[in-house]
Amino acid sequence: QYIDLCSAQKLETIYTEYEINTNKNIDTTLLNLIWNPIEPIVDNDTNTNKPTIYISLDGLLHLINIETLEDINGKLLTEKYNIHRVQSTRIIAQEKINRKITNASLFGGISYNAKQKNNKTKPNNSRNVIIESGDFSSFFQDLKFAKEEVIYLDSIMQSYNIHTSLKIGEDASEEEFMHLATDNNILHLATHSFWLKTKTFDPLLRCGIALAGVNENLTNL
Repeated sequence: QYIDLCSAQKLETIYTEYEINTNKNIDTTLLNLIWNPIEPIVDNDTNTNKPTIYISLDGLLHLINIETLEDINGKLLTEKYNIHRVQSTRIIAQEKINRKITNASLFGGISYNAKQKNNKTKPNNSRNVIIESGDFSSFFQDLKFAKEEVIYLDSIMQSYNIHTSLKIGEDASEEEFMHLATDNNILHLATHSFWLKTKTFDPLLRCGIALAGVNENLTNL
């Protein structure tokens, strides 16, 4: 069934207005615009308590964290539905293939106080999210037992003939993460996460993970 939601121009207008006034309740606007029109059909087309929904996004829709939109009762959509993002909805029609796990990358025992090397890449901030000193009340501390965790997992995976890349200390850097993230069946991170106070259009742009040398970056804020 085809349902017409809104134009790209309408989304762009909402995005621009929110960038100017970050106190605006954008969740309600987006919910009414792109979700409420399809929700009755989804709810009526399933007998399960938590329907499974596949979404393939395009354009500005990539900037919207649909899973964290709240309904009128304050409930997140991800609490009501099993939402899966896919590159194309054609995968729904394809036969599921049990892929063998052949490689994995493990990050743990990270040196948050490591010094940045000159040949290391600068932190990726392609979306120009503003990070301020007030976003962090303290430096990141060593995570207890994280090193032991990844070493133990490494030994288990090797016993199953899974090739592993174990990154500990200053080797658990952003550069190594970016290099390995797209070429592994499993990516395991034993580290801290953070949430920025800065307002952005997409909540996912305000969160992140701590990797080697992060405290030096915080010192330079």
